[in-house]
Amino acid sequence: MSSLKKIRQAAGFILLESLVSLSLLVFVLGVTLPLTVQLVSHLQAEQIEVEINRVLYDLSKNRGSNISVKETIHSHELNLITNYTEDQLTVKELNSGRQNKLEIESIEWEK
Repeated sequence: MSSLKKIRQAAGFILLESLVSLSLLVFVLGVTLPLTVQLVSHLQAEQIEVEINRVLYDLSKNRGSNISVKETIHSHELNLITNYTEDQLTVKELNSGRQNKLEIESIEWEK
């Protein structure tokens, strides 16, 4: 009879041990998962910002005339609308609505 009692006590201890470890695991996941999701969304927003700035830089380097041009660029799964006029370059991302502008004060053309 005493061996049956020891088995029941051991089984109860294993169950309690499992519940404690499971609750610790749930707590750790509950804390880290929202932080990870926030970090990934922040990373995606920064990637969009970098891509907009890269396109704006490319437009400023390749700009060669005083005409007004509007075009759509597809870059790294982003749809960007570019618009450049005499005095400013604008790049806007269609999905998020982020926009960046570069105002031109003066231009000296190289010959």
